[in-house]
Amino acid sequence: MLRRITQAFGRYKAGEFHDYPRATWVQMAKDVGRPLEEFSEELDPNVALTAASQSGLGGRKLIRRRLGTAA
Repeated sequence: MLRRITQAFGRYKAGEFHDYPRATWVQMAKDVGRPLEEFSEELDPNVALTAASQSGLGGRKLIRRRLGTAA
């Protein structure tokens, strides 16, 4: 389950994305002592991961040609 942290606690900072199983999220809520929806929000993985995983620092992809080929 993909969720974004909305309030900082422990080693987690606000704005971070984490993809953990539901049981892990439930255990985190127990440890913090707050409901899950109070410190995180569920995200659609198709939309959130594409936006979060694209980095402007990666630069252009380089396609290497084999030596000795015409193309």
